[in-house]
Amino acid sequence: MKFVKFILIFLSFFELAVGQIILPQIPENIKPLRSPINTDMIIIDQSSSIEILPLLRAKPVTRDNFKISDSDAYGKFNKDSLGVAFNHTSGNDLILTGEISFKLKKGMSLASISNAPVTSIKILINPDVYVVTSSTPIELVSYFKLLSISSAVEWVELYKVNGKFN
Repeated sequence: MKFVKFILIFLSFFELAVGQIILPQIPENIKPLRSPINTDMIIIDQSSSIEILPLLRAKPVTRDNFKISDSDAYGKFNKDSLGVAFNHTSGNDLILTGEISFKLKKGMSLASISNAPVTSIKILINPDVYVVTSSTPIELVSYFKLLSISSAVEWVELYKVNGKFN
């Protein structure tokens, strides 16, 4: 009987002694995230940290392919020169139109938003979903932050274009 107990105790220690811890491996397809260039140009859109890159523009080559080119920080957005951003949460580059949609809370009006860019706001869906058009990256960040902190606004979202860079 003592021999059986000894064997059981010995085997229980033996299994612990030969155990191996397997550490998780980092997948090869994950890109390292870069650090922000300008933290003033970072906005939070749908739980993603997005950095607007004011010195870059996306110029269409074909319907869904774009070429990145340099620009002035005050250069205007248009159909031939779209905005470029980097999503720090997912590690993807984004193409932006310069437009922001937002919804007012029930019972609120545009007058409830202080310093609202009234001249560039258009109604999208009656009565409370609007689109504001910015002409430069700095305006885009300014409008987005203004709308995000307003207590009259229910949600804010950037307009993004699907496509890839050559």
